[in-house]
Amino acid sequence: MGAERIESTWCLRRKESDGPPATSTALSGGLCCCRVEELPRTFVSLSTLCNIHAHGDFHSIMASSDQIAAQILSTKSLSVSPTWLNAFLSSGTAPRNVPASALAKTATFRLLASDIRESLSKHRSCVLPTNVTNPNVQELRLHGPIPVQVLDIEDIGTSLWSQIEAIERVERGEAIRGREIVRTIAVGEDPEVSENNRSNNNNAVASGNSGSGPHRLMIQDAAGTVAIGVEMQRIEGIALEKLAIGAKLLLRNPTVARGMVLLTPGSVTVLGGKIEALDKSWREGRKARLLEKTSCLEG
Repeated sequence: MGAERIESTWCLRRKESDGPPATSTALSGGLCCCRVEELPRTFVSLSTLCNIHAHGDFHSIMASSDQIAAQILSTKSLSVSPTWLNAFLSSGTAPRNVPASALAKTATFRLLASDIRESLSKHRSCVLPTNVTNPNVQELRLHGPIPVQVLDIEDIGTSLWSQIEAIERVERGEAIRGREIVRTIAVGEDPEVSENNRSNNNNAVASGNSGSGPHRLMIQDAAGTVAIGVEMQRIEGIALEKLAIGAKLLLRNPTVARGMVLLTPGSVTVLGGKIEALDKSWREGRKARLLEKTSCLEG
């Protein structure tokens, strides 16, 4: 059979009078045969045809997609957008010829690095209510789980100047930069004081503050609704040096009081992740934002 011309997008139409049609095309030197059943009209990308060739038929691709979505939902309580998941599966970066469980792990990793407004379902059961920020609502209980991503984090338990000074210590090389530990040694210093200094340097981080909290978070759901969350009790994983911008949290039935989401260990699960560009921009501008706040307070 002669090879058909490969287009960026294929349109497969089922004829009512015929049986399920088969479309064949020369693909990477081999013959790709795919069968489309019970679909009145479907647009299939060339990369998806590769998937169809690898998995056998269209329905096996859909089954794989359903399996992955179900696994992510059961392990992470994240309801994936079908559009995002299909784009992931048909992309050249998705692993080929691997079990659905392995694909689910890769998809989860990509989800945690994505903008949830694009990657997660916007169903009303998966997003914040529209009145979540209303200060006139005395108390509201959210029904979860509701996934959110972190847009900002503040240590409201440490003074602004202390945080600025901590950042400047990092800039002078007196604290950890990334994975490097930089220690300062004073000749003739009391051994006990020297040991304390070493301990402090080991606990310092590139963010410029170890941040005991409590913390104030700006969070966003899949629909784009932004709310403020306040750490009422210490939550493992929520700290300036641990929580990246774009990190994903799972809210499980927290209380909202006067427009503030009250965060406790029992109502928050830290899933992790990071949106690289947002995190980089946030950290680079943090000192300037703190200085601006001090100016406003003094002025």
